[in-house]
Amino acid sequence: MGRASATAVPEDPAAQETGNSPGWLPLVVLASAQFVMVLDSSVMNVSISQIVADLDTTIQGVQLAITAYTLVMAALMLAGAKLGDILGRQRTFAIGLAVYGLGSLTQR
Repeated sequence: MGRASATAVPEDPAAQETGNSPGWLPLVVLASAQFVMVLDSSVMNVSISQIVADLDTTIQGVQLAITAYTLVMAALMLAGAKLGDILGRQRTFAIGLAVYGLGSLTQR
């Protein structure tokens, strides 16, 4: 009438990982996307003096444009997060990459 109590041994999380899981791939993709956004803003800040000379404007005008650009990018990130909830994150990310790529090609 005594019952033997079985003690559950917690499984190792690494042992549960299957060959189908992508592992570090999502983190690498997101880190790459963040790097591109930071690089984009940094390049603009580094080139302020050349932009002022080329466009015959003031430093304050260029800084205002960079600040406005950064604020719009942040607002679009929030909108992109909502679209990711609606359409799916992979599809939204692919659409964002396509728009960014087309914009980069058009700019040249």
